[in-house]
Amino acid sequence: MLFLGSVLVIVFAIGQRWLQERSLADFCVSHQGVTVCAASDMAKLRDRELPTLEHPRFNLADSGRLVLTAARNETVAFQLIVRRRSLLAPAELEVELAELTSARHRLPASYFDWFKAWYHPVLKGGHLYGADSEVLPWPGHYPDALVPATAGCFDRQTTLLPKVTLAAAGHNTNLWFDLFIPRGQPIGNYQSTIKLILDDGSALEIPLELRLLEATLPDRPSIEAVGELYRSYALEGVGKARDSARWIAMAHCYQQLAHRHRMVFLERWDDIHDVDWPAYIRYAGPILDGSLFSKEYGYRGTGENTPVAIWRTPWEQGVDFHLTEMPSPEELDLLARRAARFQQEVEQQGWLDTDYFAYIYDELVGPTDETQSSDDSDDYVRRAHTAMHQAQAAIDRGADRQAIDLIWTSHSDPRRWQNIPGLDLRGTVRFWAPNGSAAAPDFLASRQQYGERIWFYHDGHPAVGIHSVNASGIEMRSWGLITARYRFDGHFMWALNLGQDEAPFRMPNYLLGDDRYGNGVMVYPGKQLPKIGYEAVPGPLPSMRLKAWRRGLQDAELITLARQNGHAEKVDALLEQLIPVALGAAIDQGQQRAQWSRKHADWIDFREQALQLASQPLQ
Repeated sequence: MLFLGSVLVIVFAIGQRWLQERSLADFCVSHQGVTVCAASDMAKLRDRELPTLEHPRFNLADSGRLVLTAARNETVAFQLIVRRRSLLAPAELEVELAELTSARHRLPASYFDWFKAWYHPVLKGGHLYGADSEVLPWPGHYPDALVPATAGCFDRQTTLLPKVTLAAAGHNTNLWFDLFIPRGQPIGNYQSTIKLILDDGSALEIPLELRLLEATLPDRPSIEAVGELYRSYALEGVGKARDSARWIAMAHCYQQLAHRHRMVFLERWDDIHDVDWPAYIRYAGPILDGSLFSKEYGYRGTGENTPVAIWRTPWEQGVDFHLTEMPSPEELDLLARRAARFQQEVEQQGWLDTDYFAYIYDELVGPTDETQSSDDSDDYVRRAHTAMHQAQAAIDRGADRQAIDLIWTSHSDPRRWQNIPGLDLRGTVRFWAPNGSAAAPDFLASRQQYGERIWFYHDGHPAVGIHSVNASGIEMRSWGLITARYRFDGHFMWALNLGQDEAPFRMPNYLLGDDRYGNGVMVYPGKQLPKIGYEAVPGPLPSMRLKAWRRGLQDAELITLARQNGHAEKVDALLEQLIPVALGAAIDQGQQRAQWSRKHADWIDFREQALQLASQPLQ
C-alpha cells in the first residue's frame, strides 16, 4: 500500500505539472517539445518557475508576434524564456537574428545584442539587513549575470554562445535581448524575425515588430547615475598598476559598458601618492573628451563622442570615515594644491564638458541617525561638519570658480541640524547625497534653488528599490523614475564589483553573511567565466539588475522629453500614480512598504504613455 501511495503521489505531481505546462499554450509558442514565452525586462523567474503573461503585448500565441516600441538613441530589451517539455525534446538551439526592415529603411541585425542568463543559488536572500524590504521567494536559483553571445575587449571578440544548451526539462533557460536604436534611424514600423534553430534542424520563428516613434533620447544623460568600482579590476587579470596599458584598456572597457547603460563607473583612489599625470591622462583623457565613445575605440551605443557628465577627482577616500582629528593646515594646503593641479589639467586638456566632485569623507557622521555613542554626539558632529567646511574651502582656494564640489554622504537626514549653530550644513555642503531614507525631497529641493547638486544612494523600502538578485526588475528600474519624480540630479550605487574572489558567480556578495544577495555586485568579471563553464573573456559582464537600472534611466529621459514638450502636468500625474511616494517622504508618512506598483503591466503602460508624450509636442 505504501508503494502504491507513493506511485499515486508521483503520478499526481506529474499530472499537475503537465496541466501547468499546458497553461503556457495560452500565451507561448511551442515546437518539437520546446516552449518559448516572451517576457519583459522586469521578469525575474526562478529556474523552475512557470512564466506568466505580464502584458498583452507579450502574448505570442494570440498576436503571433512580439511588438516593441522605442525612441531613437534608446535600447529596448526583452526576454525569451525557453523550456523543454520532456527529456526527449531538443537540448540545444542556435539564435539567428534578421535585420529590421520597414517600407523604405533598414536596421542591421548587428544592433541586437543577446545573452544567456546565469542562475545563481540564493540561499540567504531575506533582505532583513538595514531596511527590511520585500524580496522574491527564496531559497531558489535566480538569473542575474548575463553571458553575452559575443564578448570582447582589447580589440578581441570571442563567440561564447555558438549554441545554447537548454536546461533540463521543466527548467527555464533565459535569453535576454537588447536592441539599440541609433539616433539617426528614420521613424516607422519595422519587421524582423528571431529564429531559434533546434538541434534537430527545425526552427521556431518569432516575428518581431518595432514601432519607432519620433522621440530621441539625449546623448548627455539628464540624470547622473554613478556606480563605484571598489577594488579596480582584481579579478580581471590586469594587475594593479594604473599606468600599465592593460589596466587602462580594462578601465576603458568598463567605462564603455557604463556609457552604453547611461551610467558612469568611478574608481576609488585609496592611495595617498601623487597622481601620475601622464598615465592619468591616458586613462581619463578619452573618457573626459568623449573619444572613448567613438567608432575609433570600437564603441556603439548611446552617447557617441560625448564625454561623461560627472567625474571624481583622483584623491584618496576613507570608507565609513571616522574623524579622529581635524585636518591640519598642511593637509588643507595639500588639498588646495591638488585642486589647483587638477583644475589646471582640466583646462589644459579641454575637459570642460564634465562636472567634477571630490569624494574624501564617506559617511562622515556615522552609519545611523541615532545618538548611540559619544562619536554621534553634537561635539563630534560639529567637528565633522567643520572639517567638511574647511576641506571645501581648501578645494575652492585651489580650483577657481568653485569648480569642484565635495560630496556629503550620510545615513543621517540633514534636516536634523537646521538652524543649529556649528551643525547646520547649509552654506557648507554644495553636493548632497544622503541615502534614500534620509533624502527629504522638500529640504533638498530648497537647496537646488541655490544651484546645489542633489543625489541619493542605495537603501531599501519604502524609500528606494532594492538591488538584490532575488528582486524583480521593477526595483532597480524605480531608481531613475524616483529621481525624475522628485527632480533630483542623480544617484549612486556604493559598489559594483565587490563579490567573493573564489566564487564571483555563486556568491556575488561583499560579505558572506549579508542577506541582501548581490549586494556589492552589479557587474561580473569575464576573466572568471571558466568557473561557470565558459571561455574566459576580458572585460565586464552586465547583470539583469544593471539592465533594469538602465531601463529606469531611459524612462526618466522620456519624462524629461515629455515635460519639454509641454506635457509636464500630465506626465507628472502619471508618474505620481505609479510612484505615489518614495525617499524620505515615504518615511515621513510612516510607510512600511514600498508604495510603487508591483504590477509589471503598470510600468509597461506608463512607459508607453511617456513615450507617446515625449514624441508629441503640445500644439
